[in-house]
Amino acid sequence: MLLLYLTIEVRAVSVFQWERIPQNPKTGRVANQFLIPPDWAIEILSPKQESLGIIDKLLHCAQHGTQMGWLIDPAQNGVLLINGDCQISVAQDMSYVLPVPEFAVDFQLTLGQLFNWLAID
Repeated sequence: MLLLYLTIEVRAVSVFQWERIPQNPKTGRVANQFLIPPDWAIEILSPKQESLGIIDKLLHCAQHGTQMGWLIDPAQNGVLLINGDCQISVAQDMSYVLPVPEFAVDFQLTLGQLFNWLAID
């Protein structure tokens, strides 16, 4: 089971494996603060945002245990991918199947499908 957490700005998604979700020791409920990196970090670049800071954030996450990072750039129709070894690649072919963390191998999504989700009909 996975837990998705959306920030208020809805431009970042953090995915945690169920067993890694921090709990409040007093109540046993999900903690209010997550002081560990997510297993999968997904960022969506907004038009006024600088990409360098977000790339640095995703690299920092990868250096501290995040298995996969995506930086989705709607203006460029591409995704910058960062794996757990801090290797960077770019996907721009709409038929490309995006890589996912090991725990999500059954989830398959092409770049084209991802950008179709972002389209408003």
